[in-house]
Amino acid sequence: MSCPELSVAVYANADKPEALKVAHELLTGPVGNYTCCDQILTGKIDQAAIKHCQYLIVIGGDGTILSTVRELNGFQIPIIGVNVGKLGFLARFSRDDLACEFENMISHCHNSITDHKLLRCDLLSEGKVKDSSLVVNEVAVVAGPPYRMLDITISIGNEHLSNCSGDGMIISTPTGSTAYNLSAGGPILESDLDCIAITPLAAHSLNFRPIVVGTDKHISIRCNSPAAKALIDGQINLAMTKDEQVIIQPSGESFRLLQNPRFNQWQVLNRKLHWGRLPDYNKYDSSGNNDDA
Repeated sequence: MSCPELSVAVYANADKPEALKVAHELLTGPVGNYTCCDQILTGKIDQAAIKHCQYLIVIGGDGTILSTVRELNGFQIPIIGVNVGKLGFLARFSRDDLACEFENMISHCHNSITDHKLLRCDLLSEGKVKDSSLVVNEVAVVAGPPYRMLDITISIGNEHLSNCSGDGMIISTPTGSTAYNLSAGGPILESDLDCIAITPLAAHSLNFRPIVVGTDKHISIRCNSPAAKALIDGQINLAMTKDEQVIIQPSGESFRLLQNPRFNQWQVLNRKLHWGRLPDYNKYDSSGNNDDA
């Protein structure tokens, strides 16, 4: 099977010298014959410059992909994430992975692309939209100065769900379920599900547990404390005051991500976070000494 002629653009996080180095290596190496842009893209993405490209290679880390997706604002171009950061859940390719797999993916159309739903977060003050942003991973409503226990009210659609006191609340997409949501004890969701996870942060109650809801109704979080913050993807900070609220709902947009054919979602979890692995029973001898020491 032959694939149509492929063209890619290469975007690098200019704040990461390693990202620029890798971008240069790819452009002068395996990717060079397929570029629709002869130069490395940095800074603000010009959609006109990539409108004829079939793929956008994003080099940096998961944070770079998060900001890139929000900047694309629904513009549909599959992203190939190359990780020069830390964990790399979205940036599934290493530099060596992409160099090895690129020609194979092109010649055999091994281009497994997944669609990831986006949310929109609107900050309302007195019923009017004060600020708004796309959400890739999560919205975390947390305390602002003076950083005391946060009191919020959460509703699903027009139905009151609960009042909650604690450190805050995380509203997560399936894509973001392995990020802040996971660290807070929330559920891991298959990335292409059409649902939202609601996970409390250190709730001052034994009864509030994470739940998963559909996307047919919006989620509302009202601030009952003097100050709070709505943190979007850990990158955007919307200040909230008492009686202001955020409305979180599907944006109607999605972003597309090219998967590394070597690893599925569960293998990435196993490889990166050791999820699902059995205990290493034979690591220590009966005296407690490490056999490998």
